[in-house]
Amino acid sequence: MMKKWLCVLVVVVLASTCFMAYAAETNQWTALKATFKVFVKGEEFQSQDPIVAINGRTYLPLKAIGDVLGVDVIWNEELRRVEVAMTGNESGREMDVVIGGIKAKPGDTVEIPVRFENIPTQGIQTLNFSLHYDSKVMEVLKVEPGSIVTDPKNNFDYNVVYEDSEILMIFDDDKQKGEGLIKTDGDFAKLTVKIKSDVFSGSGASRKFSLIAFGDINFCDYDLNPIFCELKDGKVEIVE
Repeated sequence: MMKKWLCVLVVVVLASTCFMAYAAETNQWTALKATFKVFVKGEEFQSQDPIVAINGRTYLPLKAIGDVLGVDVIWNEELRRVEVAMTGNESGREMDVVIGGIKAKPGDTVEIPVRFENIPTQGIQTLNFSLHYDSKVMEVLKVEPGSIVTDPKNNFDYNVVYEDSEILMIFDDDKQKGEGLIKTDGDFAKLTVKIKSDVFSGSGASRKFSLIAFGDINFCDYDLNPIFCELKDGKVEIVE
């Protein structure tokens, strides 16, 4: 389990009246209690501490907004700082995007799965990512949607950019009603590749390893919040 940590500076407001002043060194700011409402995920934000506006910007109590978003806000006494634990999904960990590893011989045609694991409970609304492969080792023959893509004709697409040895994949629940979300772990896509018959030509080697590696990646849930992913590249082992 991996967590993204973001250290933030917290301004502690010592007065509880509608008008407050904060001074530091030679600078001074005036904070006014907000006269407007703040909504988070469609619900009105409620807090015992006031929402304030400073120079036209809105400031929310950090602990309270963390509770609403399901994010832990922790005081680190040893380092004397506040830490916000950003997690990729409601289970408290990142989801995994895994390219399967395979073993093949020169001239073989093989299938390589791209699998999603630990998908957040809100599901995946949209995603795009790229994969890089070694065109001297393998040729991409086709890319097919996996079993967890329920409406591939409308929600799934890909493009193989042969000159760049790159595979681009896109998913989007185009109806945006939550019916086509990816909600279960499983195979998102299947790559069919052919290992080139001359992969060992002139090298004198009898074993070779090649990676299918991730490039740019972007995943969002139903509310279009980013989903953090742990990426696991695929290893292709080629033997005579």
